[in-house]
Amino acid sequence: MNFSLWNFKEWFERQGIDLSYMISDNTASISMLSTVDSASEGRLGCALVQPGEQLTDCTGFHTVLRFGSDRILFPVASPAEVLDAGAAMIEYYLDWENSLFDAITAGRPPEELVQLSQTVFPFPAAFFLPSGAPFFQTAGWSLPLNAQRIQPLLQNLSQAHPFFRTLFLERPHTFLSEVLFSNKSPRGLLTAYEAQKKFQPGDIHIFHTLASSICTALCFRSDALAASHPLTTWFTRSITAPAGSAPAPPSMLAQLGWQPDDCYVIASIYLSDCENPLSALIAAFTDSNHCCAIPPESLCMLIRLSHNDLTDEIEYLRRHGLADSHRIGLSLPFQGLDRLPQFYQQSLWAVQYAQRKSLYLVSIQELLPQAIRRACRAIPHAQAMGHPSIRKLAAAGLHDGDHLLETLSAYLTFGCSASQTADALFIHRNTLRSRLQKIQSIIPIPCNDPVLREQYLLSLLLYTATES
Repeated sequence: MNFSLWNFKEWFERQGIDLSYMISDNTASISMLSTVDSASEGRLGCALVQPGEQLTDCTGFHTVLRFGSDRILFPVASPAEVLDAGAAMIEYYLDWENSLFDAITAGRPPEELVQLSQTVFPFPAAFFLPSGAPFFQTAGWSLPLNAQRIQPLLQNLSQAHPFFRTLFLERPHTFLSEVLFSNKSPRGLLTAYEAQKKFQPGDIHIFHTLASSICTALCFRSDALAASHPLTTWFTRSITAPAGSAPAPPSMLAQLGWQPDDCYVIASIYLSDCENPLSALIAAFTDSNHCCAIPPESLCMLIRLSHNDLTDEIEYLRRHGLADSHRIGLSLPFQGLDRLPQFYQQSLWAVQYAQRKSLYLVSIQELLPQAIRRACRAIPHAQAMGHPSIRKLAAAGLHDGDHLLETLSAYLTFGCSASQTADALFIHRNTLRSRLQKIQSIIPIPCNDPVLREQYLLSLLLYTATES
């Protein structure tokens, strides 16, 4: 942690040390104190302690702490006293910073980092998602802030540094806030406000250290980051529950600006061989349009489609490097949140296919024929419902029968067009002719009977093999 002279000024005042000051720069650039000598003069990050008599513009002061053109002037304290007090401050804050690091590596939740900081940063604090939904707040937080009231602070989600903002909530309140980023995407807003005491210029650096630690904790604990989304618990339960699972709580949807009849899609992402840690992926896709769950060896996302456009979402995945480095399976787009397990299953089928075929992204829409066949074959005693002619053709022999079923299915699908069927099956026309002759010798081919053709095609769904 680095400091500005404001931090030292505020520390010395709390220690009861008499001083004056001339400080214009609040950049946190100081990492150590030293007395003036050839080694320390001009050393990067080193503030200098020296007798006032050595500086022509500081006569009348016993000791001076200087950094650049800024000064803290001590009429009584000796250089040794200033050096010791300043070193004690640095040690104090480094001990605090180390306690935050220990909490992070121990997997403690981010709100505990704020609790560890109450003596260092004694201001009520809270963390809000980009949607405005609260993630956590300290016990001293007493303001009734909701998504609407916090909106003026959320307008600064592109802000990369801490900032002050005054909001009128029954009366004016001054807030110190910082946007937490991961993979260049805002993950939320840490904010604190003046309650029992006023912000001092040095507080901004302490707050920034706290904010950075919370951001690290969120990325370190993927479960914590995923859980920061209001719908995570409900979504996780819904994808593994039977079709009649509880509907999404309206209050949670309202926090996000979602409607039950919005258009959604589910993405399953296979993570076994991924180079990026799970936490980084969750950090990139926990926001007002994405909700993450963490089934075994995968990441699952419920995605609210902007403008009901799946193309935009695929581009979004690619822009974040996800669609070009991991195996992703997408369900069909759907409206309503009452049938999540079915669409989650679609995404699993798609990602399994992507793994088998070494593809990065597969939508179940590309696999509808295979998916429908798979669903049909899951019907109890499904083949018993097939047309007798199809059952007869299937019994013609395992190897030949599979070829014949496949050939008949394609031939009927393409309206009995020999050229289109041969192209679709990647076989020569003579091969197709031979197969059709064999089929014709076993069962009639109903090219001119639409009713029987439909019966054949439906029955073939129960027999044709699922893509492997």
